[in-house]
Amino acid sequence: MSEPSCSVAHRLLLRCATGAQVREAHASLMVTGELVSSPVAAAVFLHNTLIRAYARTGGAAHLEAILASAAALPGSAIAAAHGGAAHAQIVRLGFSGQLHATNALIHFYSLAGDLPAARRLLETSATTDVVSFNTLITGYCRSGNSAAARKLFDEMPQRNGISWTAMISGHVHCGEEREALSLFSAMQSSGVPPMAATLVSVLSACAQLGALEQGRWVHRHLRVSGGGAATINVFLGTALIDMYAKCGEVDAAVAVFEAMPERNLLSWTTLIGGLAVHGRDGDLRRGPDDVAFVAALSACSHAGLLDDGRRIFAAMRRRYGVEPKLEHYGCLVDLLARGGRLTEAMAAVEEMPVSPDGRIWSALMAGCRFHGDAKLAERVAERLVALEPDNGGVYVLLANGEGAMRRRCLGKAPGWSSVEVGGEVHQFTAGGGSHPAAAAARAKWAAVERRLREEEGYVPGREEVLVEVEEEEKDAAVGGHSEKIAMGFAMLRSGEGERMRIMKNLRVCGDCHRATKLVSKVFRREIVVRDRTRFHIFRDGRCSCGDYW
Repeated sequence: MSEPSCSVAHRLLLRCATGAQVREAHASLMVTGELVSSPVAAAVFLHNTLIRAYARTGGAAHLEAILASAAALPGSAIAAAHGGAAHAQIVRLGFSGQLHATNALIHFYSLAGDLPAARRLLETSATTDVVSFNTLITGYCRSGNSAAARKLFDEMPQRNGISWTAMISGHVHCGEEREALSLFSAMQSSGVPPMAATLVSVLSACAQLGALEQGRWVHRHLRVSGGGAATINVFLGTALIDMYAKCGEVDAAVAVFEAMPERNLLSWTTLIGGLAVHGRDGDLRRGPDDVAFVAALSACSHAGLLDDGRRIFAAMRRRYGVEPKLEHYGCLVDLLARGGRLTEAMAAVEEMPVSPDGRIWSALMAGCRFHGDAKLAERVAERLVALEPDNGGVYVLLANGEGAMRRRCLGKAPGWSSVEVGGEVHQFTAGGGSHPAAAAARAKWAAVERRLREEEGYVPGREEVLVEVEEEEKDAAVGGHSEKIAMGFAMLRSGEGERMRIMKNLRVCGDCHRATKLVSKVFRREIVVRDRTRFHIFRDGRCSCGDYW
């Protein structure tokens, strides 16, 4: 906003005589974007003028809306330039002891990322309530600090359904699905009924862990609750589809989709991805159009669903006869770049049947910046500058890249496998990890491996061990892979012939794949393994992937 327009807005707010007039002026400033697009000093000035106008007309309850819009100011300027000034203005006007002002400020500091200030405010304010705690818990979880959120949750003098939901969702957001399910059990024991949002998060945790029985319990609960608050709306239906598909029950996922009274683009995305990962993406009775595919690919990109997005893009022409357009290629490049597949993204750009525009090159440049590929970034930068030499945003993007690449530190995620036995999910890392039954599971797998050697001539694939050690040590290293320990545990705790369902966060190695095929044959068990890439269904010594994954 220019100085003259800022001055006009200031005079307009000073002339407002009623709360309704202030709200109308506030709405106008939000719609035009003037509150967030102005230079920081002007934005601070306008926000303070708004606070005074609301105070003068008795509209202090709108403080949270003002501060929420203030949190949209760029970067660290929020806390430095505005947070202290807005807080001081509220104190000066005598609102600091009022509950709604306290909650508004906690909300503001949480949105602005200044969580220490929000915590100090919570601890020093004379008046707080459950909303104060819930707001800060959400802020901690949004920043990835689930430990601080859980500590605060445990300290709460009283909790409501939103408190439980915020913490359960926070655990899921931070990749702590087991903790989320454990907390959900505690919520049930406390007698607090789950909200629809609670169950969406619980289903997401079940999907990631492969906790089919717990997911089925949620589905049964939804059917029994009928006309209650947690009916199967489009969000719950989509979460159920995702859970069933990721737990290997694709027919159940299709049944949920077909029974849904309302479907949105995310429902289609989830079902298409679920069918594709099972090799059944031709099962749909009617296909989505090109607009639905843009939404589906965009959703995959922002959710980090790399493999689902790839399969959906491949299915467009092959299964549904939809010719990819520039928008679809843009989504694909963004998906690959976000997922760190930069070489593949560059190849997709170069093989496009249409000329890539600046948005596509910018998406690839952002991926280079995030994943620290300076060499490819130089190539992309040349194309981007040549295409849009007068676009100042291009140079900002390039300038931001260098520092981000230096700061970025990448590492390999540790491998784990989980298996559900008796309705409880058990997780193992290589060698069994800290699970209390790890030693028994290893011993069971050793017995299973001996039988595979005797009856099928199985020899562990020592090529999977990259370190130069003796052959006996290589055999032990391969035998300690997490999925083998999980299989040993499942065979130890389940009846003969029972189906085993194992979830793994990394791609299954060749030796484990061979061993699992032999287990399905020798022990006459169906084994479902979901790895990072796809589902593998082992029966009678064969795998549904045809040994190609």
